[in-house]
Amino acid sequence: MSLCLTYMGTGVRKVRDAQPLVDTRAPLSLGHLSLNLKKLKLEEERLSVIDRDNRLLLEKVSCIMRTRGQTDSRKGYTPRR
Repeated sequence: MSLCLTYMGTGVRKVRDAQPLVDTRAPLSLGHLSLNLKKLKLEEERLSVIDRDNRLLLEKVSCIMRTRGQTDSRKGYTPRR
């Protein structure tokens, strides 16, 4: 009977002292993969094109506001029938 209790005590100890086998830590992040330089460069170029277009549009609108802003839509216009 005592032999059975010895084995049972050993099993209980093994279960109690068991370590987890699954690694639940976050994976290592690689610095060269997280920083996408090409994407940043393309985004910067796109924003510079947008800024340039906005500046040109602002110049045109300000020119229209400074002058009377009239158009010569009657010049050379032939109505359709």
